[in-house]
Amino acid sequence: MRLDNIELIIIEELYKSSKLRLSGYSIFKKANTTIKDFNDAILKLIEKKFIEEVEVLTYKLTNSAKEWLLSKKNKKISLNNDWKKIPSEFKTNYKLEPNQFYIPNIKLLKD
Repeated sequence: MRLDNIELIIIEELYKSSKLRLSGYSIFKKANTTIKDFNDAILKLIEKKFIEEVEVLTYKLTNSAKEWLLSKKNKKISLNNDWKKIPSEFKTNYKLEPNQFYIPNIKLLKD
């Protein structure tokens, strides 16, 4: 399912909130968009059953939105594994014994 940028911001802000719910005004201020675009995005998300209105102008994230958001984040993380690769200049065969202190040698640091 494809969401536009405003819808994605709304879902992420609701997910970051402590109880997965926020007032419409709080979400609107964080979305940094026009009121028309914000209302359109809210209505689309309600139709898609990603959020629900629990009180007057208070919105809550649904379970399907949480699952969708987590699946998207996992895909982004799993596609880019460059951070897991250790550069060869940092690899060494030297092993420290338990309870042995390590003090780096300034002379060995590369400039």
